[in-house]
Amino acid sequence: MMTINSPHEIRSTPSIFVIPQIAALWIASDLGYYILFSGGYDTEPVRITLYYVFWLVLTAFSFRSVYYAWKPMVNRLLAYTVLCAGSAGIVLYITYILPHFPAIVWTKFWRFTN
Repeated sequence: MMTINSPHEIRSTPSIFVIPQIAALWIASDLGYYILFSGGYDTEPVRITLYYVFWLVLTAFSFRSVYYAWKPMVNRLLAYTVLCAGSAGIVLYITYILPHFPAIVWTKFWRFTN
């Protein structure tokens, strides 16, 4: 357990640095995907899954100071209500609205060639 005077205390990251850090990680993972995987998800699903697991671990490690400084919500009932309502909205959209969209007709295989 860390105390306030602990030499191993993790300092919290100022909020102004969090958004650029998110953007940098997102851009790096996106560029890495397009550099390493030219075939798409269908050709190498296991390698791509491992690639994104790597980025998940790296992101969790990068934001550990934000996680440790996070203060739990006081009104948990409101938080759970909002989360449940949002999840229900997503499920309802996927179940009832999305099927009414017109079917996608693929005319040719999308491949970026130089």
